[in-house]
Amino acid sequence: MRPSTRAQGESDHVIPRELLDCTRTYLLSESRAPTVAQRQPGGHQLTKDTAQQLAAWIAHRLAFVAEQAATLAGPRTGARWPGLPDRSLPERPRPRPEVSCTIPQQQRSQNAPARLQEELYERIRSLPGVDAGPSRISVPGARGFTLPRGAAGEHAFLVPKVGEFAHLHPVHNGSLHVALPPDMAADVSTMGWGRSHMWAGTRLSPGFTLIYGPRDDDELTIVHSILKASHTHAAGAHPPDAAP
Repeated sequence: MRPSTRAQGESDHVIPRELLDCTRTYLLSESRAPTVAQRQPGGHQLTKDTAQQLAAWIAHRLAFVAEQAATLAGPRTGARWPGLPDRSLPERPRPRPEVSCTIPQQQRSQNAPARLQEELYERIRSLPGVDAGPSRISVPGARGFTLPRGAAGEHAFLVPKVGEFAHLHPVHNGSLHVALPPDMAADVSTMGWGRSHMWAGTRLSPGFTLIYGPRDDDELTIVHSILKASHTHAAGAHPPDAAP
């Protein structure tokens, strides 16, 4: 899961728009790569703003790898999800929701009903050792979940200092951010249940992932299982059949 960055001009007449869209869609989904993607006015040229942002991205990536080492790139197999049939994450019915490509990362379509958001909140808050309160990293109104006595390394948390391993965004959004093991984060992206944060592996944990809010009770069960995996990761335990 190697981070990537991509920019394109709104009026690019060199590369057909359908090919640009295919590349963008792939990078933001099946590639499993945390991707910074943007569209800017102009055509087929490198703008000053794009060059500056690319330089900053490279600097952050090199600094991260120097301190934390790089997560292996390429396809992932063997992720196991305790509590799900066959310990496998099913594919989420398409299409994928629209998600912002700028900070803060937000889900903009297919948002979860408020009832399901509250049900999910109560389920996460009830996990062993979890405290709930305002998120220490997200937008105002986001509710964070902390595991103060977690035994994992800092990559298992969104905010290691306070033990925040997940948070639920405000009701108009309804998505979540979680920290997952890299193999599970890649599986979530591949099967369509979320998208890596654009800063994962550059400024944030490699497993920092946006999880789409559940649209119905069946999806609530799946999303809850993903959150339980994040909780297990933060606790420093490895679920059965999962690689450490």
